[in-house]
Formats: sequence, C-alpha cells, structure tokens
Amino acid sequence: MSSLWNLALWNFSTWNGLPVPPHGLSPGRLTLDFSVKESCTLAFTVAGMALNSTTDVGDVVTTTATCKNTAGDLVDPTDLTFYIQQPNGQITSYVYGTASEVARSSTGVFTFDFQVALFGKHVVRVVATGSLVAAERDSFMVRSQF
Repeated sequence: MSSLWNLALWNFSTWNGLPVPPHGLSPGRLTLDFSVKESCTLAFTVAGMALNSTTDVGDVVTTTATCKNTAGDLVDPTDLTFYIQQPNGQITSYVYGTASEVARSSTGVFTFDFQVALFGKHVVRVVATGSLVAAERDSFMVRSQF
C-alpha cells in the first residue's frame, strides 16, 4: 500500500549515531500518520456466492481485487500479482497477463480463480505496481472433507 508519512521536521543532532530531538521536545512526542492513498480490496466468492463455512476441498474460490487510486476511481495497475499461501505453507504467484487463473473483468477489477486442494487456512495477497501501488491480503478457511 502506498502510505503518506506526515512527520514534523526538526533539525536533530546526534549522540552516538542516534537522533536527539531539539531542546524541549521529548522523544515520545514524535508521531507518524499513515494514510493509505491507493488501494486494492479483496472479496471471495464460490459459485457466485459469498464465501462461508461450507467451502470444501474441490471448490473453485474466486478472489476479486478492486483497485482504486487516491481519488477513488477504478484504475488498472501496470502489473498485478496474486499470491496464495496454502495450509501446507506453499506460496504460489499468479501474474495478470501470464496466468490463465487471473482475468480483468473491467477497469480496476480483476479476478483470480483457485481450485482448493487442501483443507485449512488459505491466505491470498494481491500486489499492484506501476501506475497504482497497493497491496492487500485476506484469508479464507476450507473445512475438512470429513
């Protein structure tokens, strides 16, 4: 995710290589404000329905990534990659334009279809780069076969 860092700028002196705030300021008064400016949000579905506890091994889970710029407009990033970590720890990447599992539905909207082979927690991460810089992750559970 792209973040804007708002910092009060002071001329810090150093002592043993560590910054020392100006006279009268305690180190605890410096704060960071992280504001997300661009985003990709994720939503999971199975057979067009919202994902729920009945997700089983063999289901095809569709992850939809919606990418927006700072104005809230849907935009296509230059590059988009989905990563999935399966319950056994294996991480696989799927790149838009290369992987058949990733498709562009419309401007700023991409889908990733994944056929579930293992039960347990699956983590999906999407990373957008280039004209839009954003990342998001979410997870879903697949119940045991028995």
